[in-house]
Formats: sequence, C-alpha cells, structure tokens
Amino acid sequence: MREPFEFKEEHIAGAVNIPLNDLLSCFKAIDRSKTYIVVCHAGVRSVAASEFMAEHGYRVKNMNGGMIEWTGEVERGLK
Repeated sequence: MREPFEFKEEHIAGAVNIPLNDLLSCFKAIDRSKTYIVVCHAGVRSVAASEFMAEHGYRVKNMNGGMIEWTGEVERGLK
C-alpha cells in the first residue's frame, strides 16, 4: 500500500505493491484463497486497506508501524 517511489526506495523481499489509490480498481483480481500482510510506510494506509479487504472477504493482517518499524532486510529498486 505504498506509493511507487516509496516501494522503489525499499521494500520487503517478495513484496508486491498496490498503491492504496489503486486498490479499489484491482482488488477483485486478488486471490481470496491467500492471506495477505499489508504494509505501508507508517501503518496508517495499511490499516485502511486491511479493513477494506477484510470487509470484502479477504484474509489480511496489517503490519503495525509499517516500514518505519520493519527491522528485517529490504530490497532497493525495482526488480
């Protein structure tokens, strides 16, 4: 749930980015059989996205604190 420039700066390995503004137009194409961990920069946008997705039948977990609180390794750039 990050803006493209934020995702390019750093992201968790294997992450797929869908900016919050794009979620409404593409959420129906997201596989409902999987569980998703939703992340943004500080944990605010991801709360909104997690609630929206949960209301539409998706299994989601919000990563509290977002990338600011992430202590694991990150990738930089787009691959």
